[in-house]
Amino acid sequence: SGSTGYVTAGSKLYAFDVGSIRGSSSQTELWNVSLSGTGTRVVVVGSYAYIATDSSVNQMQIVDLSTRAITNFSANNGLSGVDLYVDSDGTYAYLATAYESGKNDVFIVDVSNKLSPQLVGSYSTNGMSPRGIVAVAANRAIVVGSGGAQYQVLDTGNKANPTICGSLTNPNGVTAIQ
Repeated sequence: SGSTGYVTAGSKLYAFDVGSIRGSSSQTELWNVSLSGTGTRVVVVGSYAYIATDSSVNQMQIVDLSTRAITNFSANNGLSGVDLYVDSDGTYAYLATAYESGKNDVFIVDVSNKLSPQLVGSYSTNGMSPRGIVAVAANRAIVVGSGGAQYQVLDTGNKANPTICGSLTNPNGVTAIQ
């Protein structure tokens, strides 16, 4: 984001200066904030960082990069956050958590109000332990992982009720997709 880089390491989000990256073996840390758990993915859109954490309570945290204020989101499934994707205008976040039978592990969250993210819809990968998630064109999201159908395509046209519209199990003998 401009001349500032962001990275999670352990349970902290770090901001560092990348403006003088040439010829330098290290960048100057600008600030850091503590997270609810170990960061598993950070996505920066505009002036906000969205972080999936391995916390079983706050699986996603939104950090205002100008004030460093943190907003928490809980999927209320008691499972750790694995990955997330945020659309380019910062309206929806797609969050994947660990898998447990009988619980949803994919969540569509309205993040247009950064201070009050709202769950819109959720889905269970039915035996697949998610490792990655991305939203693509034409109201589709792709979830990949291990076990079950390792590649699942979701129709997100109705964000309140995402449904599977395609999948692959063990393509060419693969047991996990990241």
